[in-house]
Amino acid sequence: MHSSIQVPIDVYRQNLVKIIDSIAVHHLSLGTTPRIILFTPPPISQSLIAEHLPLHKDLRSREVTFSYAQVVMNLTLPTFVEKIDLHEAILLAPAQKYIQNPEVMVNGENKDPFCFENGGMAMALDDYLSDGLHLKDPSYAIMFKLAMRCIGKRWQEIVPDNMKMPVPWWGDVVASKDRKKDEL
Repeated sequence: MHSSIQVPIDVYRQNLVKIIDSIAVHHLSLGTTPRIILFTPPPISQSLIAEHLPLHKDLRSREVTFSYAQVVMNLTLPTFVEKIDLHEAILLAPAQKYIQNPEVMVNGENKDPFCFENGGMAMALDDYLSDGLHLKDPSYAIMFKLAMRCIGKRWQEIVPDNMKMPVPWWGDVVASKDRKKDEL
């Protein structure tokens, strides 16, 4: 692994704190309260990276990515910051999918359907990561669900259904124009 391209863990931690502090200072200057959701980095799949990004296969590891996620989850942060473990949520997603719909792989081989290590259970990150590094739609759905749950619990005033539209909704504008045409 080429550690020269990766930010050392302690520098990563310091950078996160600096970013949060900068946001807080900006909000203080405006007299507003910051609201920050800090997501852990998602997991990676080294086999998918090797397949889709072969020049990058030695640049990242599951272990280092997990370390970055742990840094986020272990940070002591101001009360206006919420942390979400996206790394864990995506890692657990294949198992949750399997529990909801157990799928046994059978390719003409005699595989043990109850032994993941023997390929019997279909649980992989392929459905969640496009190239081993970047998210696919199911991961974005997980991220959205976690963010909305966090906002709903923590900041009810910015739940979309609770917010007033700053301008008229386009559907109301169109309906109003249609009514005016009908009246003529």
